[in-house]
Amino acid sequence: MDGDLFRRMLGGKIKALRTGKGLSQVELARALGFSSTGAISQVESGQRGLTFESIMNAAKVLGVHPVFLMTPDYIELADFELVAAMLKLCAMRREQPELVGNAIEEMRTLLVKHGAMNGQGTGVGDTMTG
Repeated sequence: MDGDLFRRMLGGKIKALRTGKGLSQVELARALGFSSTGAISQVESGQRGLTFESIMNAAKVLGVHPVFLMTPDYIELADFELVAAMLKLCAMRREQPELVGNAIEEMRTLLVKHGAMNGQGTGVGDTMTG
């Protein structure tokens, strides 16, 4: 992804999240330590990029994981949240293997019920619980 495309994607996500949270450009600029709203306007239009630190701060203010701000537009927030939850389950499996195993089985049951799996194991879940 080239720099211009990345800036436009990032800016679009920031604008959508900001307006969705009911924040003004002034409020976001203040929260990110910018002295003017012009900087936020430039970011949202893709004319200006953000430093890694500013992306991290923007994610915190906007209530999303920083990686979500940097992912392609076709990955929706709900998709990202699902992947994040699955990664948390993977991290928990050593401390709480039964809980994680039960959660995986529930997900597998839902996938089969809705036709996303034909009742066969995927190999992935088998590895995670075994």
